[in-house]
Amino acid sequence: MRIIAPLLKMGLSGGAIYVVANQGVFSISQKETIEASKQISNSLHGLDSYFDRVKIPVGLSKQDFVEYWNTGVLVTIGALASLPSDSKELASRGLNYLKQEIGKQIK
Repeated sequence: MRIIAPLLKMGLSGGAIYVVANQGVFSISQKETIEASKQISNSLHGLDSYFDRVKIPVGLSKQDFVEYWNTGVLVTIGALASLPSDSKELASRGLNYLKQEIGKQIK
């Protein structure tokens, strides 16, 4: 049972990287990368207003891009790693809140 959680996390992260790579985001050509990111952003209809507000700096060096990308990957994997414990804590809080509200309604 202890091996299922790490395997699931690795599968989710590997699947996310595969989908992004399959869309062409990691391609060598800058034009292909821009086209792939436009295609991905067009498929996410609810985030249009967010993408309008986000401005990517033009003078971004390759090293800066790699550091930002690695930070994003670390944050994503960290969120996936803490998901079971966070879900358990939030479910516990929600259950306690419901108990309190039901107790108030009964009184």
